[in-house]
Amino acid sequence: MSATRIVIAGAGGRMGQTLIRAVAETKDCVLAGALEATGHPDLGADAARLAGLEEAGIALTDDPLPLIAHADALIDFTIPKVSVALAELTAQARIAHVIGTTGCSADDDAKIRAAARHAVIVKSGNMSLGVNMLAALVKQAARALPGRRRHAQSRSGAVALRAPGDFFRGGLCERAGVESPYVGRRARGAGP
Repeated sequence: MSATRIVIAGAGGRMGQTLIRAVAETKDCVLAGALEATGHPDLGADAARLAGLEEAGIALTDDPLPLIAHADALIDFTIPKVSVALAELTAQARIAHVIGTTGCSADDDAKIRAAARHAVIVKSGNMSLGVNMLAALVKQAARALPGRRRHAQSRSGAVALRAPGDFFRGGLCERAGVESPYVGRRARGAGP
């Protein structure tokens, strides 16, 4: 079996560089490309070198088409409008797309859902195992309290959970028809 070819979008940021290191350390995975915004000061630089690794011959670029055309998956920690555009491209290429972008609007989510009809797209506003486990437990507890409305909110604004009813509008794994229990909106008064 050949290695899974992964493109990182947002590769010049902290999370992008962390993902580049994770791909380098993961057996059967290889960095196939590194995307960043037009005008980013590090465009053209070696992505692995930016992440503190030995050069890998993968230049940071702002052109997603050639990278997506030769990839098996894209991991995306960018901004909503970029995630929507990348979802459309990954759907056309029929490759997996993992979205960790926060701040998506209902319209953005609808566009991502539409793209997910043609590709496997996993979206979560928070990829933290702890936050997602907490959210799942809150969802379970809410089910045990029929007819009551309970609210859980973190002081840091990392997660805002509401139960039961319409509250799980956060992440999605459209192909599997499973929604993440994370709600992708900030707690009242939280910073950017």
